[in-house]
Amino acid sequence: MYLNLKAHRGMLSRVLGMYEPAKTDVVLKLLKPGSTFIDVGANIGDFSLLAASVIGNEGKVLAFEPEAANCQWVKRNIELNGHKNVEVFQLALSDSDGEAPLYLGGRCDYHSLLKDQREREAGAITVKTRTLDSLLEERGQFRVDMIKVDVEGAELEVLKGARETLRRNPHVVLLLELHPLMGVSPAEACDFLRHLGFSLFQMDSQFTPARVDENLSEVLACRHPPASG
Repeated sequence: MYLNLKAHRGMLSRVLGMYEPAKTDVVLKLLKPGSTFIDVGANIGDFSLLAASVIGNEGKVLAFEPEAANCQWVKRNIELNGHKNVEVFQLALSDSDGEAPLYLGGRCDYHSLLKDQREREAGAITVKTRTLDSLLEERGQFRVDMIKVDVEGAELEVLKGARETLRRNPHVVLLLELHPLMGVSPAEACDFLRHLGFSLFQMDSQFTPARVDENLSEVLACRHPPASG
């Protein structure tokens, strides 16, 4: 997987295979050829590219990124890798269809829909918002196999807007980044998922049960974990 080295100051770790290794390992072990992968908060496309390489021509990646420069990097990296199975949407997934301010951070992975957050003080732009449910229904795309969510504090809004998608896909795997330092309640997010029948695990492919406390920052959620190993 090739990524343009100018796109992000942490890119060297990506190229060397050290970027979010636990989550990368989960994607490589659990995602299958022909799957549909949803990348919510795609940033410059690391996990979109990884998923695209796993699922092959019969699969599909839907990548969501609201900030224009990041979107251009996603598209450029897709082009560099020759992938034809990735579709990029310049919008933020949330709990309603409309518009919202996106507060810009000093780094490309710091932009957030949450106001008054540290290191997100580089101005604001207005971005389009959609729920995952309404967008997929509009497209007639109902099967989803894996969803990665990393949205700098808007996790619960994304989950609420994806409620029907999560309900209708009993085997979907959810890779959820949580941001308790930005005011997100891990307990509230995890309760939402439990009410939909999900079990919660650490971000590893061994399905170690997650300990839900105020410091929880990553969750792997699924209803039917496959046998590990």
